[in-house]
Amino acid sequence: MFVGLDITKQKKLERELAQSEKLAALGKMSTVLAHEIKTPLTSIKLNVEMLLESLVLSQEDNSSIRIIQKEINRMNGLVNDVLQLSRVYVLNYSSVMMNRFTENIIEEVRNKVQQKVFRLKIW
Repeated sequence: MFVGLDITKQKKLERELAQSEKLAALGKMSTVLAHEIKTPLTSIKLNVEMLLESLVLSQEDNSSIRIIQKEINRMNGLVNDVLQLSRVYVLNYSSVMMNRFTENIIEEVRNKVQQKVFRLKIW
């Protein structure tokens, strides 16, 4: 007697679950890493600003420090993006009357368009 079971779907679900767990761990790790980068980056930024204010620098040195500031700001932006992605948002659901909802949107757009046209007439 032979009994055959198709476990293809089960194996696929197990692989998907393992992948989801890896992605969740990666998300948590990226949040921790972003926080760990943000702390010294803030210290570096403040110290560079203090140096820029307290030292008399040549134009070349001043330009170099401005580049450092620009790169610090860029890195801060990247860190903030990672932190933004890791935030958990709570969705609030509510019932809406679609007809009234779209009428409100149309009215808002009309008002903004009229304001711009009115502003254009003043110029």
